[in-house]
Amino acid sequence: MKILIIDDEEMIRSTMAVVLTNAKYDVIKAADGKTGLAILEQYHPDLILCDINMPQMDGYTVLKTVRSNPQFSSIPFIFLTGFNERSRMRIGMELGADDYLVKPCTVEELINSVNTRIEKHRNNKRQIESKLNELRQNITTILPHEFLTPLSVILGYSLLLRDYRDSLEKDEIGLMANGIYQNSQRLNRLIQNFLLVAELEIVKEDQQKIQLLRHELCVSPEPLLAEVITKAAAGFERIGDLTLQVSSQKYNVAINEARIAKIAEELVNNAFRYSTPGSPILVTMRLEKGEFVLEVQDKGHGMKAEQIRSIAGFVQFNRELHEQQGGGLGLTLVKRLCQIYNGELNLISIPEMGTIANVSLPLAQ
Repeated sequence: MKILIIDDEEMIRSTMAVVLTNAKYDVIKAADGKTGLAILEQYHPDLILCDINMPQMDGYTVLKTVRSNPQFSSIPFIFLTGFNERSRMRIGMELGADDYLVKPCTVEELINSVNTRIEKHRNNKRQIESKLNELRQNITTILPHEFLTPLSVILGYSLLLRDYRDSLEKDEIGLMANGIYQNSQRLNRLIQNFLLVAELEIVKEDQQKIQLLRHELCVSPEPLLAEVITKAAAGFERIGDLTLQVSSQKYNVAINEARIAKIAEELVNNAFRYSTPGSPILVTMRLEKGEFVLEVQDKGHGMKAEQIRSIAGFVQFNRELHEQQGGGLGLTLVKRLCQIYNGELNLISIPEMGTIANVSLPLAQ
């Protein structure tokens, strides 16, 4: 296991290097932040010990740089600080530091801190690998079935166009081409959703990554979400069924634009998919108790209590009634995104009467 020590004090660097070398660690030393980052790129250490106060580049900047690079963002990072700098450690922990040591520290304190952080990192990697294996198993089971319907339509229409193109009417060709396009879109959405599920399953085990994500920002989300929601209604040819109510207040939400758009897209798609054309869909955006609330209400088929409880997994609701794929997966995505961005998904549903899906997300500070 390789440990990188970044400190401008030669005695501190050398002393810690001797202690850690005796503990069977490989040690690389750097006298300043810039050198430390260069060594990081070359040697890929398993843990970083870094002083806060250094010339040219302080420890905070080093930490920000490390955490902003996906290749190194999960490396355990321990700050070294003087006794009178303890009050500044809150800043370091908010930036994603794993621990801090007050200089001078004892041999036992140093070894215990390093061992603890490395073991925790190993456990996190094992948990992520376990989740990946579980995800692979789920996807292997579900992918063939989920992809079968749209792929069958695409293949069927393609064969008809190939074999009977000379005898088909223009309207028939247009109908088949539209069917190929619509099912290609459905297939693409399924693929993108499965990829996003895989990404989120990994992210939710990485608390450092989650803290970084929670500092993202969507400025005044209403225009973006209104566009996403209207596009979804048009895709179902149900613009007339949609009522959109938007707050006049200005606010920013602690989530990036792509993710909040995904939440809106999946909630609205589900509302249209599992309700009858001509029935109303009400979408509301508002501030409530200091949070942004997106609420989607339909008069559709509704869900049973066990269906709501099963959203944590890959579930397709009402398959016998509606053959469109990916509904349960869409709600799983919404739930995962809410968990990661410190939000909440609430579902109120009565079978054969409709569903209210309510998402709340924190405002940006």
